[in-house]
Amino acid sequence: MGESFDTVAQQFVDNYYPAYDQDATQIGYFYRDNSMLTYEGRQAKGTDSILQEFASRKFKRLEHKVTSYAAQPSIQDGSVLILVSGQIAFDEGNTPPLFFSETFLLAQDGGYYIFNQIFSLNYG
Repeated sequence: MGESFDTVAQQFVDNYYPAYDQDATQIGYFYRDNSMLTYEGRQAKGTDSILQEFASRKFKRLEHKVTSYAAQPSIQDGSVLILVSGQIAFDEGNTPPLFFSETFLLAQDGGYYIFNQIFSLNYG
């Protein structure tokens, strides 16, 4: 049997956010052509489109601080559903951090990749 869903989730969270914060336009290896991103209501499908969405952001730098995550095995063999909560700081702390939640569905294709991703800022 492969890795447990908890182990997959922990490894994903520990690797994804530092890579994203370093340069979100260089993380195409987390995605495939069938991946889909919903970011604050905007949608992108496929690696190139998702990376273009990341490149179109107005801020120069991001820093995610994950405060919690939860994972479950999904309906498909080996897929993992992950919900992440935390804070996100923009442009080196010049603005107050905001709370975010993000959901991932990781699928397998010779390794795990992001099949679905939904990001939302939590206001209020």
